[in-house]
Parts: sequence; C-alpha cells; structure tokens
Amino acid sequence: MSPPVRRFRPLAFAALAALWPVLCPLPIAALAPLLPPQDSARVRPFHFIFSRFASRTSNTLYAGYGIGRAMVVAGMVMNPRTGYREHVVGGGVQVLPGRRNSANLVLAAADARESTYLQLYLVPALGLGPASISGTIEGYQPLERAGTRQLGFNPVTITVPAWRRFAAGATTVIFLGEGESAQYGLGPALTAGFSKGSVGLDLVQGVSRFRSEARLSFFVRF
Repeated sequence: MSPPVRRFRPLAFAALAALWPVLCPLPIAALAPLLPPQDSARVRPFHFIFSRFASRTSNTLYAGYGIGRAMVVAGMVMNPRTGYREHVVGGGVQVLPGRRNSANLVLAAADARESTYLQLYLVPALGLGPASISGTIEGYQPLERAGTRQLGFNPVTITVPAWRRFAAGATTVIFLGEGESAQYGLGPALTAGFSKGSVGLDLVQGVSRFRSEARLSFFVRF
C-alpha cells in the first residue's frame, strides 16, 4: 500500500464505521423473508459482551446491542506478542432466536494491520439431547491487495453436563488462508454456565501448524 493511501485509511475506516451500522442491516434485511417465522413477542433483543484471552493467539473483545432481531456489533482483536490488531464494526440479525438453539449472522468491516476486510460471522448453537454444540465461523474477504482471503472455525466446541453448573467436552480450532497451509488444533473444553452467561477454559493442543495454548473466555448476555 502506498504511503498516501495508508495515511487516509484510518479516516476512511472511521467514516465506514460511522455508516456501517446504518448500511449493514439493509442487505441483511433482504434475508427477512427467508428467516423462520417467530412470535414477535418472544423474540428478545440480543445484548452481549464476549471476551477471550489466549496464551499465544489473539485476545478478543466483542460487544453487541440488539434491536428486535437486528443487532449492532463492535469488537477488537489484538495479539500483544506479534503486534497484530483488528478493529471491527458491523450489523447482524438473529437468524434463529433462542438460548439452547440459536444462530446469529453478522456482516462487518474490519481494519486490520495489513488490510481492511469485509467479514461474515456465523455463530450457531445447537442442543442435541444432553450435548451442546457451539461455534464461530469467520470469513475474511480482503479489500486491499495486501490482505488474504481467510476462513476460520474459531472455535467449534461440543460439551455435555458434568457436574452442577459445569460441562466438559472438546474444542477444535481451524484456520484456512488462501495460499497457506491449514492450521488446526484440538483439545479439552470446560465451561461453567450461569443464568446470564458462561465462563470457559479451553486447552488447545496444536496438531498442524497451530501452537498449543490455553484460552479463557467470558460471555454475558443481558
């Protein structure tokens, strides 16, 4: 990226961030006829805060404010060991409202160190008998030549009740980048659930090009 373009990138992203919560729901609104019908009285706005601290990969912080089925989301991704960072802003919709079975779709813009990106997040949760499956699927489309098209499953976790508030199971992390070898990790997961959220601990063992790490996450819904 040339110096003049790099100089104006923060200003361009700030303007996009200001307009994105207004512009983003427009294409997502086109999905409305395809969404499963719901009793409007039962659909609660989805407000949340999520943070994750990782011993090797990036730390993350996301917050969302819901308006009906729609939501505005902002976040930050930072790795103090490598200097990598992202600032994220977007809008989304509750495709499937609920607590045990749910799915949220978010379209976002991200200003990363090497490029700006258009991002698509799919965050499903599914209950199958005693088991609970949850995941975050992230797609990155670069808007500049320096960026790389990416797909991440970060993470996908399955747990079953263990004792009182605790559930135990397994988690996996997969990163796919255009022109790059896949990164893959797998390990045990432990979560403690509460009425308004959960705390999770994952011990991810590197399998392929992924460095083993511990992850501590916090989720609050209100």
